[in-house]
Amino acid sequence: MVSPAQAIRSFLDAFAVAAHRIPTGLDAQAALYRTLLTGRRVLVVLDNARDSEHVRPLLPASAGCLVLVTSRYQLHGLVAGEAAHSVTLDLLSQADALDFLFRRLGTDRVAREARAAAEIVAQCGRLPLALAVVSARAAVNPAFSLASIAAELRASRGSLDAFAGEVPLADVRSVFSWSYDALTPDAARLFRLLGPHRGPDSSIAAVASLAGRKPAKSGRC
Repeated sequence: MVSPAQAIRSFLDAFAVAAHRIPTGLDAQAALYRTLLTGRRVLVVLDNARDSEHVRPLLPASAGCLVLVTSRYQLHGLVAGEAAHSVTLDLLSQADALDFLFRRLGTDRVAREARAAAEIVAQCGRLPLALAVVSARAAVNPAFSLASIAAELRASRGSLDAFAGEVPLADVRSVFSWSYDALTPDAARLFRLLGPHRGPDSSIAAVASLAGRKPAKSGRC
């Protein structure tokens, strides 16, 4: 994960700031970074933020700039202290997931195997990364039918082997592991206990019983 200091240095390099003009220390570099953005209209994208403090040094002071932050966490500090607008993303809808395949594989190919495409969407759980990995495999192997790819996913049910990529950012197991590693020990234990449950949801009372904890504590894991 890139630190705020590394990110700001990358921004200063992108603005072609000479090395001898870059001050030492995060606060001074952040001040220079904000000065450079004054009067500009810039979209700053901060992906996979760890917490609010991870993001705060990178926020511009200029009203003409917009910051888009993605995170696995609810960044309450940014909402409370910086008036950030929070948007919680859900799974793709069935229609959006199919549109994803249309854009990656072409309308004709997906339409010819509509049933297989629908099964691929279901096997991917409508997760964008899983769909991206599978559609990439289909794109580089145009001779593969979507039905054969759907069958491969069906055969690996319960495993993430079919969603492996050549780099960590394109590997579903690696990306899931980042979220898991960030959990507290209690939350990680609860996640493991819930693993065999096949339903889409569960009541707090059932989760508490499974974990051997009081309902109020289970809800805060």
